[in-house]
Amino acid sequence: MELNGKVRALLMELQYNFPITKRPFLDIAKRLDEDEDWVISETRNLVNNGVIKRIGALVNYRSRGLVSALIGANVPNELIDEVARAVNSDPQVSHNFVRDHPRYNVWFVTKARSKEELVAKVSNTLSRFGIGDFVALTALRTYKIDVKFDLVSGVSRTKAAILPLNVPSIESTGLPMEFFRRLRSIGIEKEPFNEIANLAGVDVDG
Repeated sequence: MELNGKVRALLMELQYNFPITKRPFLDIAKRLDEDEDWVISETRNLVNNGVIKRIGALVNYRSRGLVSALIGANVPNELIDEVARAVNSDPQVSHNFVRDHPRYNVWFVTKARSKEELVAKVSNTLSRFGIGDFVALTALRTYKIDVKFDLVSGVSRTKAAILPLNVPSIESTGLPMEFFRRLRSIGIEKEPFNEIANLAGVDVDG
């Protein structure tokens, strides 16, 4: 997909300045001196072509009672693609990459309710390919790196932060789990927050 100047400008707004308003795509359109329908259409195209994975918020995994671990696996080179597809079928996997390492070449991050459950899950997946050599490095502290791609200067801007170890549980917020699920990936439509606001019992106009 070719990214012309207008689309690059749209991507910059989506990354750096996405407004939490009733009609966010209209607000972006005004900043770009474009039409709201054009912004929505082009944003959908970017999602459909895999340029954008989603537009939404991330919830700290600890608030969901999960543990996280970096997994390193010793995978035969001829099985890497097949194993990667199997690993990526787990919705809890957030990263999957090949690394030049003397023992473990495939690495990925995944989550589960406990370390025991996590190791069992990984073992079950890898054992389908006859792989039993892997290591699970449980996260002790979480460093969040906010990566945004500057499509003008070509320099990736990052802001690093250490996430707190103790965070409120989702249950303690009094909000339904569906509220957080919907926030994870909002609809590319004129008023994407209406149903989400209803789940929180508030009016988006308020």
